[in-house]
Amino acid sequence: MLLWPYNIRSFRGDGGIQDTGFWSYPRYHIRFSEVRLDKNGEFGFACDGLPPVPMSFQLSLRGDHEYDALKQLETHVEFRMTDDQGTEICRASGPLKEWVLRWGGSQDIGGFWQPTAREFQVKRTRSYKLKLSIKDAAPDSPVILARPILEGGGNELP
Repeated sequence: MLLWPYNIRSFRGDGGIQDTGFWSYPRYHIRFSEVRLDKNGEFGFACDGLPPVPMSFQLSLRGDHEYDALKQLETHVEFRMTDDQGTEICRASGPLKEWVLRWGGSQDIGGFWQPTAREFQVKRTRSYKLKLSIKDAAPDSPVILARPILEGGGNELP
């Protein structure tokens, strides 16, 4: 819970932040540059001044994809987030077929997330590094664009 107001101008880093308001859930959305899930690669992002609320990580998808095909992806993805003291804040790893596939949404078609990357605590005064590794992508896979996103805060109504 915020004891004093958070101003999104406190955020610095490789992504962009949006505050959708107190009554929304999640309230804060930090979007980083898109990555391709159909090609092997490593991606790094840095940020500080995050809102001091529990955050969750997901890979938000866009484009035209078949749900059943996405549920079978063997592509191995590892997400790791560390603070400026080298402490691991969050890690999610495994083939995408073992991640949870959220389908539908107002700004995208869905996204992948893991329970190990939900509701982790961050501090406004720390700097963070996010690392995303894509391995074992199928050579015949169609182009799959995903946007790494951190989300948190807001008012979750019962």
